[in-house]
Amino acid sequence: MTQGCFDIETLLEGYPRGRKELKSCFHKFQPRDTVNWFEQRGVKLKKESDGRMFPVTDNSSTIVTCFEKERKKLGVNLLLKTKVVSVCKKDSSFVCSLQSRLNNNSEIKDVKYDKVILASGSSKSGYKIASTLGHKIIKPVPSLFTFQISDSRLQDIEGKGLEGLSVQNAEVKLVFSSEEFKTEGPVLITHWGLSGPAIIKLSAFAARELYNSKYKAKLIVSWYESALKEKMQSNLNLYRESKAKKTVLKNSLLEMPKRLWETICREVNISEKLKYSELSKKTVEKIESQIFNAEYQITGKGVFKEEFVTCGGVDLKEVDFRTMESKKAPGFFIVGEALDIDGITGGYNFQSAWSTGYIAGSSLAKS
Repeated sequence: MTQGCFDIETLLEGYPRGRKELKSCFHKFQPRDTVNWFEQRGVKLKKESDGRMFPVTDNSSTIVTCFEKERKKLGVNLLLKTKVVSVCKKDSSFVCSLQSRLNNNSEIKDVKYDKVILASGSSKSGYKIASTLGHKIIKPVPSLFTFQISDSRLQDIEGKGLEGLSVQNAEVKLVFSSEEFKTEGPVLITHWGLSGPAIIKLSAFAARELYNSKYKAKLIVSWYESALKEKMQSNLNLYRESKAKKTVLKNSLLEMPKRLWETICREVNISEKLKYSELSKKTVEKIESQIFNAEYQITGKGVFKEEFVTCGGVDLKEVDFRTMESKKAPGFFIVGEALDIDGITGGYNFQSAWSTGYIAGSSLAKS
């Protein structure tokens, strides 16, 4: 429903695109206002560990019911099974061509409206309407997806995949010729590559660069935050001093999944019998590199097309964010994902829709 962050500056960090424009919007209607709006109508929200907020019922129908009650209360007419074929400006009004699909009726009729709000998400039909009214559309491309990677380091010493294995505090970086993108957080190994919050967030911030590179890019993974390099060295000294006869393969220098450590050892050619007393400085450097600076080649997006957000949409320069009114077609308002705004996973995209929608609705009510 929303992201449970009420500090606007922190909240804005969750938006790869549209951050500047949303700042003014959030000062008018932010997550705290969303929570209050629903609670005033009898819908209490709860906050999950990752900041996402949902109704305490854990049932989406609770939200649908709330909106339906509010619609009836305000006397808003709802046209079911009706397609908006086109919208054109005529004098100071808009002519909408509507196609009803009720009772197998495909008749198209023109209806005149004083104002129109476009809340079509990332649908092609919405972009077509905006384009017809003079708007530039920034090409939509996928955001929020996983990485396809084929690499022996994502298999254990028996050649089996490490899918399902996760690390909680990884640092990941994408390197392009002109720019780098960094994120941190949990990383999950899948049977097709890498996923998890850190990877999906990274895909959002680098969505257009990844698209332009045809999803071929170099990914650098630090399985643990760089601050743990000192702890690794400390543990190494401990093993060499008091546990020198311990084998390297069976005794990890950091608290990490056993299969991941064994895979790293295999990558640097550590035998089953090698003891810490026999571990060379060069081999230690190789281990450190595989833990804190491992390079992987991305070969594509996740194989199941799991992305559910796009970056792209109506050019933000063509919208007045004080009212969400079009600068190209006065009386035409654009909100939500129809704009070139997108957020990371965790309720951010919902909130940008609530905020821009609230501003557009309030502007109409005053006009």
